[in-house]
Order: sequence, then structure tokens, then C-alpha cells
Amino acid sequence: MRTALIALAAVTSAAAVAPAAPAAAQSAEALADVRCVLVLGVAARDPNQKQAAFQGTYYYLGRIDGRGLKPKLEALMKAEGKNIPGPDQLKAELTRCGGELRQRATDLQTTYQHLQAEAEAAKPAPAQ
Repeated sequence: MRTALIALAAVTSAAAVAPAAPAAAQSAEALADVRCVLVLGVAARDPNQKQAAFQGTYYYLGRIDGRGLKPKLEALMKAEGKNIPGPDQLKAELTRCGGELRQRATDLQTTYQHLQAEAEAAKPAPAQ
């Protein structure tokens, strides 16, 4: 956790010298996604969390890219790093992001189950 906070402090320190952040023009949802990229990057430093954290990071990067924010990602990360100043905020963001990821996984599993059920129902009855 200490190294995670040091890494986050580095991002926050870099934000202090960054030019005016474009964050104000972004939606709250987009900024929340950027915070998820930040905290999942920190979580990926734990070997036990690395794979899941990277998978979650890709999900949030896809959302960010889908909003056309890829060119602004670095500036957004610097700006949003200020909103995660300590371990309590880090934990809260990880909890929020993890909950969103679990919900998306549940939604996808439900969709797969519905598709499988429809495919089974569409199969012709065996000839007798």
C-alpha cells in the first residue's frame, strides 16, 4: 500500500506542474473512468491482483477511448490524481471500480445465458 501511495503521489505531484487541466469540460462519468484507470494501475502492482487489474484497466480505457478522450488521457490522469490523495480515497475508488466491473461481468454472463437458452429453444426436435 505504501508503494501504491508513493506512485499516486508522483502522479499528483506531476499534476501540480501541469497546465490547466481539461477535466472541467469532461463528464463526471468520464472522470470516474479515469480515476479507475489510476487506481487499477496501482492495484496491478500487487502480483495477486495484477491480471484482474489489467483487465479492468482495459475496460475503462475502452470507455475513455469511446468518448474520444484518448488524446487527453495523460492530462486527465494528472488532474484526477489530485482527487485520490490518500489510502481512504484509493480504497473507495477501488471499491467503486471493482463493483462496476463485477456488474458488467454479471450482465455479460446473463446475456450469454439468454443467448444459449434461445439457441437451445431454436434447435429442431430430434426425429423419432
